[in-house]
Amino acid sequence: MDTLIENWSRNRNPIFLTTTKFKTMPDISTHEWTLGFNWCKSKKRIVKMKEEGNMVACMVSSEKCNFESSKESCRSYLNKDSLDTFDEYSKWIDSHKIIEINKQCWQLSKCSCPYWKKNFICKRLLYGFIIFSNS
Repeated sequence: MDTLIENWSRNRNPIFLTTTKFKTMPDISTHEWTLGFNWCKSKKRIVKMKEEGNMVACMVSSEKCNFESSKESCRSYLNKDSLDTFDEYSKWIDSHKIIEINKQCWQLSKCSCPYWKKNFICKRLLYGFIIFSNS
C-alpha cells in the first residue's frame, strides 16, 4: 500500500518531467470535431426537454433507429417502466441518447452514449453545443 501511494504521489509531482497531468477538461481532437461536423450535416433532430439555469437537457434518436426523435418519443422513452426481455431492453436503451449541455462551460456537458463515457466528449455534445450555445 505504501508503495502504491508513493508511486502515485511521485507521478503527480510537477517537479518531475514524467508527471502525469490531472485534467479537468477533455481534450477534443480534430477527429472528434470532424465527427461533430458530420453529425451536424446529418440534420438529426435534437429535442429540448428542459432548461434550468446553465443546463439544457436534450434528447436525440440513435443512429440505430429508423425514426426521428420527437417530444412524444422522448417522453415515451423516459416514462418506460417495464421491459420483459433483454432484446426489448437492448432496443430501448439504444433508441435515444440524453444530452446535458452546460452552457457556462460546454466541455463539462454530458451524454448517455458509450463514447462519451470513455472519452468525456462525443459528436452529439459538439452538435448540441453549436445549437444551444447562442440560445
